[in-house]
Amino acid sequence: IGGYIADYVIPEDQVIQSADGDGMITVYFKIKDPSASVCSLHTFAYSLDAGGTWDAPTRGDRSDALAGGWQDNDGNGYSSAVQFEAAEIHSFTIDTQNEDMVGLDGAESDQVQIRFFISNGIIDSLSPVTSERFLTDNLPPEAEISYQRPGPYKPGDMVEITTRFVDANAMLDTPHLHIFYADYETVDNMTATEDEYIWTYLADIPLMNDGTAMVRITGTDAAGNTAD
Repeated sequence: IGGYIADYVIPEDQVIQSADGDGMITVYFKIKDPSASVCSLHTFAYSLDAGGTWDAPTRGDRSDALAGGWQDNDGNGYSSAVQFEAAEIHSFTIDTQNEDMVGLDGAESDQVQIRFFISNGIIDSLSPVTSERFLTDNLPPEAEISYQRPGPYKPGDMVEITTRFVDANAMLDTPHLHIFYADYETVDNMTATEDEYIWTYLADIPLMNDGTAMVRITGTDAAGNTAD
């Protein structure tokens, strides 16, 4: 029987997406078995609608989206114990940006689940071990920019810019604001607010910079997706 604390259930907090923007998800689980057998995994599937429907990767258990050796732990098998409390924590990775994971690459959803069966070499688990719903974020944040007032601004005026990031994840680091004036460019950190999705910028327009200014925002969310 696979799980972590409860039979057949992998908690949401044991499915963790990388912060590198590569879409890699690590699944942590345990196995219990009356004989403490060495086990293997098979019949991986995922759901985009909280378990309403299930799909296998395009190439099934042999998909490159699943870590090499995921079925038998690189030939070592997965140990088990009579109770979860005594069982080793195992893991394998899933590449949600791989083309075999149809519907996940370029998607942002908190309705994703995964499941797989466990075999002790004699019988399969009666039911698949299934994760709770978790967030998969493969989309860059959208930046909504607002100004203190309509232009035109003049040299010496105060610039107040607010950016609201629309994303399932908050920003991983401090966003940067680039302002391209007629003859001058600035790159500055924005300032955090009590709302982790809203950032502000306050500064004076440099002298000798009449005309139109262009604004560019860059920042990275907690899953490593970059807004630019």
